[in-house]
Amino acid sequence: PSGTVGTGNMIQISPKGTDFYSNITIDSCDFSGGDHCIALYGNDVTIKNCTLDESTANDQGNIIYVWGTSGTLKIENNKFIGRNQNKHGISFYYQSTASKISGNIIIENNTF
Repeated sequence: PSGTVGTGNMIQISPKGTDFYSNITIDSCDFSGGDHCIALYGNDVTIKNCTLDESTANDQGNIIYVWGTSGTLKIENNKFIGRNQNKHGISFYYQSTASKISGNIIIENNTF
């Protein structure tokens, strides 16, 4: 998917009530634009083999924005493209009582 600044997130995985969706895999996708490429809450999430391009984002543009996760979060073999105004390639953020970050976080073999 692609979008322009202010169009929201290319993929947003919101909480399921007070719980998270589980066993999510995003594989071999190309994302460009929007406010964030991926914004998520999730259990056992894998993001791999993707091109994540936020080079057109405003200053808000975190490429992967993690609001909450548990289990294992794997971010591997991705290409991150940003610009100087981008805040972060990967951002972990406590937003509300639904937010929790726990478990194993594995970030490997990515290009920033």
